[in-house]
Amino acid sequence: MIKYILISSLLLSVNTHAKRNKTKKNQKKITKKSNWSHQETVGLEMRKFSDDSNDSTQNSNIAFTAGTLTQYKKKHLHGLIDLHLKYDPTDNNRNLLNIKNMYISQGFGSGPQESFEDDLFADELGIDLKEELKTEEAEDTLSVILLAGFKTYHWTNMYTFSPADSINSHIYDGEFENNYKKGELSLALTKKYENGSITGYFFPRIEKPFYSKKHSQTSYGFNFEEPVWLKKNNNVSDSSNSIQAGIRWEHQTEKTDYAIHYIKHTNRDAPIIAYDSTKNTFTPNYFESTEIGILTQFRGTNKKFKFETAVRSYSEFEDIETIYGDRKPENHMVQALGYDQTKKFKSGKALKYIAEIQIVVGLEEEQKQEQYLYQSDLFLGLIYDFNNKRKGKLSTGLIIDLERESEHIFTLQYDQNYRKKWKFSSKVRVTNAPKTDDAIKGAQFFHNTNYLILDLSYLL
Repeated sequence: MIKYILISSLLLSVNTHAKRNKTKKNQKKITKKSNWSHQETVGLEMRKFSDDSNDSTQNSNIAFTAGTLTQYKKKHLHGLIDLHLKYDPTDNNRNLLNIKNMYISQGFGSGPQESFEDDLFADELGIDLKEELKTEEAEDTLSVILLAGFKTYHWTNMYTFSPADSINSHIYDGEFENNYKKGELSLALTKKYENGSITGYFFPRIEKPFYSKKHSQTSYGFNFEEPVWLKKNNNVSDSSNSIQAGIRWEHQTEKTDYAIHYIKHTNRDAPIIAYDSTKNTFTPNYFESTEIGILTQFRGTNKKFKFETAVRSYSEFEDIETIYGDRKPENHMVQALGYDQTKKFKSGKALKYIAEIQIVVGLEEEQKQEQYLYQSDLFLGLIYDFNNKRKGKLSTGLIIDLERESEHIFTLQYDQNYRKKWKFSSKVRVTNAPKTDDAIKGAQFFHNTNYLILDLSYLL
């Protein structure tokens, strides 16, 4: 089905592009600005893995991609559709339609000048609409905004570690250091005030995470059963009606950003993988928890200091059988510190230095290594921005496990545009995480999962 949706999307995009060219001569006659803006992309993704000497796994993939980003904006009414399609003829399990954003929001009243987006730190990660989609702000400002639909949240100000960014489910298909997210069905009511906002959230269902199958080198080496969502005393909840809710406060001063949230939800970051020894099956178990998250960012001249923490509390749960023994969720805290500094050159080029560290507090050493990929890790990174017409950017990063000294992940990435329409991206990742005891934990599942990814996309 994904194949037919992809083909239909491509045909629609080509037809739209042709009509746009056909009516080009008449555009000068149009004086009224359209409330609609959109862009479509098509692309090709190629990845090559190093040989793992396992005949049952694939060493390469080729996938066709397509995306549409459509926006409607009229005074206080705003709609956004952001869809991503992937079709991989070499691995049908990777075929996916991801609804990143598909929502409508309505503003009311007069208040401080703010954008429709409520993610205070989103601009830090370069998460914004394309230049082609920018429209004029409404003449009146907004004090209350109601949003409904699927939304991808970015509750973090970090580049690699993001303990408080736990709303959306993830797509585990390769880049576990930067997993893609799935949009979460949401109802949000935001009250704006000068230099900040407060938002109430209601999430009526849980989106399932996406896991690679065992024939993929990006998998854990086995197939997962359908995930199980557990409430107090291990009562199983249906993901289609698992109600979650929370509240978030944001505030910004001249040099400081703050955000605090309280969420009652099913935590997506720390599942316990149940093992049924009679059936030899593995099932991700996700548990209802209460989370308090705090994010702060202090801005200096060309530098930023960052702090992020998530305090997670669980109700009473019964033990679950795993390959490590009986386990159940325990109260704990995840903390991250970050610093980045940008050096600008007379030529216009810029070099950014990044350092981040994440630790897990409150769990026994074995359990935190079983549940978290980053339980005591350091990230060092560099981003070199060429600031040229092609928007060339070179970035590299190294993740070091501070408890298991032999474990590290290295990445090198280059991105560039070509003639405005084409975009090229390449990335190399090397993972060294040898097994240190009888049981494999964390990044050890991906030891020697080294690969090269090439992405080529075209803006229609």
